[in-house]
Amino acid sequence: MIILVLLRIGYEPRIVGDDIGTTPFFNWLLYGYGVPAASFWYAGYLLRRRADDVPTRMAEAAAILFTVLLAMLEIRHYMNNGDVFRESTALAEVAMQVAVGSP
Repeated sequence: MIILVLLRIGYEPRIVGDDIGTTPFFNWLLYGYGVPAASFWYAGYLLRRRADDVPTRMAEAAAILFTVLLAMLEIRHYMNNGDVFRESTALAEVAMQVAVGSP
């Protein structure tokens, strides 16, 4: 399931094409990245109760990946008025991504 979701995201990272909209947080990115992230977090939780094995760690790794992708793409979406494929990057956007990515 993780591979299928990753292939779908790789095919079209914006989830719905050009119709993401300009709403800062409640947009298709939240649905397209937030739902898989929450699902993988829950799957990791359920699998961890059974055993600490490779499938558990794969689900948790996918959860972390989709959570980070959601945060970074939401920042990119917010700073560029909905254009996540814009070629230039402002200093404020980089600063926000560093702040979110730092532990």
